[in-house]
Amino acid sequence: MAIRRRLLLPPSTRIGELLLLGRTCQAGTDLDLPSHHHPGAWELCWFAHGAADWWAAGSLHELSAGWCFLTRPGEHHGSLTGRLEACDLHWLQLAHPPAGALRLALTRAPRAFHAPGLAPLWRDLWDETGREHPLATLAVRGALHRLLAAALTAHPAEPSPAIARAQARADEGAANVAALARAAGMSRSVFHQRFHQEVGDRPAAWLRRRRLRLAKQLLWTTERAVTDIAHACGWATSQRFATAFRTATGLAPLAWRTRSRASRQRI
Repeated sequence: MAIRRRLLLPPSTRIGELLLLGRTCQAGTDLDLPSHHHPGAWELCWFAHGAADWWAAGSLHELSAGWCFLTRPGEHHGSLTGRLEACDLHWLQLAHPPAGALRLALTRAPRAFHAPGLAPLWRDLWDETGREHPLATLAVRGALHRLLAAALTAHPAEPSPAIARAQARADEGAANVAALARAAGMSRSVFHQRFHQEVGDRPAAWLRRRRLRLAKQLLWTTERAVTDIAHACGWATSQRFATAFRTATGLAPLAWRTRSRASRQRI
């Protein structure tokens, strides 16, 4: 079952900066999501439920509930599988704003960031687009700007130098949580607490996802053998890597490589 809402706002609530407002809520059969782009428009997507691997500008992004995905005008992007997995997805397209605070914030924002508290603001925006009254366009603009302000200030600040050292250590090859704690100059218990406070995740879970993300990037962009990728990303053997990868994605590494590349070749 799939529910799609895609609309140009009615004349009574239409504002120039909001080009399209949409929602896709579906389960079961996946929907097509090939490579595409939006000339002259920023696109902000927010996952209320579900998860997906999307790409933009040569980078992969793992998205799940509470995450935003922001693409620049004219920037090609899409799903690694060429399909939109089961999810509840809100999205809008925004005209490129004039020079000012909003354009600066959009330009500085990462392509993917965690913003879990946006559900009421999306609901307000939908509600305002359906109301007709003398100040309807003002109300829609206000709801849009509240949503954008909350989203564009949600991504976390830079980590402290100690936590940044720990994160950098994760990129140097085989590393575990104890190695990250040593790089930060902390005991493991203090490191766990500080890391969770600053990053919003447990060190072990963060490290596991980071290694899988790097493995996906190497499978997608290089011809390196699976064994080489396994060792580069911190697995002792290719068998352990293949097991962890299949558990996370449902596919063996080579099958995932073939499927993801087929999606990108549709550009």
